[in-house]
Amino acid sequence: MPQGLLTEDPAGQTRRKVISELSNCGVMPTIRNSYLYKVMKAIGFLFLFILHNAVSTGQSLTPKEMDFLRQVLPVACLQNRIVYCNGVDTNEIDAMRRSLKEKFKKNIIHTKSSDSDQTFILTSKEKQQTLQYVSGMNKPLSINGLLDSAIVVSSKELTDFFNTYRADAWSKFYEKYDGVSGYYEFSRPIFLRDSLCLFYWAQVCNITCGEGHLTFYRLTNNHWKKWFDIYDWIS
Repeated sequence: MPQGLLTEDPAGQTRRKVISELSNCGVMPTIRNSYLYKVMKAIGFLFLFILHNAVSTGQSLTPKEMDFLRQVLPVACLQNRIVYCNGVDTNEIDAMRRSLKEKFKKNIIHTKSSDSDQTFILTSKEKQQTLQYVSGMNKPLSINGLLDSAIVVSSKELTDFFNTYRADAWSKFYEKYDGVSGYYEFSRPIFLRDSLCLFYWAQVCNITCGEGHLTFYRLTNNHWKKWFDIYDWIS
């Protein structure tokens, strides 16, 4: 088989054949040494840097999401220096999905109240959106402009930290992050309807100290108000 030809793809065969012929006649080295080639190479490196930075810092919040979070996050979280875990723990995500799948077997979602105002029906599409939303909670979320003084750590960093120190982990944690009250994690809010939003937040401050809530919020008089928890935990 001639150099530069592939058997699995006709387009690939043509491309490799052209490259092979250009190389044989000395054109490719000229292109590689040209100013255009250097510019294109620099653009490629810049693109990779931007992509890496976007993945590392997380998805940016929209103005609507920022406004929602400022209304519903605990005051202590907004005003104090905190440790923010950038991505919800995968074990917690699995627990949420199992709980929601069980609850979604019924058409009517009931809260702890018997009040008729505390029941509603999610459509099949909204149930699917909710499960997809929960599955993506481990993705990094940029909090620039919201919690600028927060110490941002990844879920993996925290997991490695606690696995390293084990029984002494929390004492080591408070030595490293003096003055904080454990760490927070929260998800990107999802607006299932114009006046209905689902949001998860948690605070963990010790092995027997913490809470997490997956909560529905309703928009009332231009303010987001907590409606009820569809999933929660307390330790």
